[in-house]
Amino acid sequence: MSDTARPAIVYVSWGGTGRGAAFREAYGRAAEENRGIVYLAILDAPTFGDLDESLLAMVTEELTWLLQAQVRLVDSEDRETHVGTRIVVRGGEVTMEVNELVKSMATDLVLIGAPVPLGDHGSVQQLVAALAERTGAQVEIVDPQIETAK
Repeated sequence: MSDTARPAIVYVSWGGTGRGAAFREAYGRAAEENRGIVYLAILDAPTFGDLDESLLAMVTEELTWLLQAQVRLVDSEDRETHVGTRIVVRGGEVTMEVNELVKSMATDLVLIGAPVPLGDHGSVQQLVAALAERTGAQVEIVDPQIETAK
């Protein structure tokens, strides 16, 4: 990778966001832009907050395994394309976890897999705006169903 390589894209999912097709689309975008991708899976409090430490550790291990399998599957679908991919599983508040990873990577693009649980945000647009403001990165929703409807 050269010194002028663009930073990896952050792909985010939590609480049931991001279907396989959404990750495939994000992976394709990373390939087109010659970038890596960091798959950030957040075990958010509304969904996982009631788990004790041992159960949370087991869920984290299983989720990591499942995401690794998903990445291998997507990577094997097109033998011509390979995107450097890293999986990060964190527990916490979505905006804070995304911000910390974006800042540590100095990246400029966050993709969120659809469907998106809104939590405290009234709309998807409010969530995107809040993440963009907090991170300073471009934030987009990846929704293949919208793309196929065009």
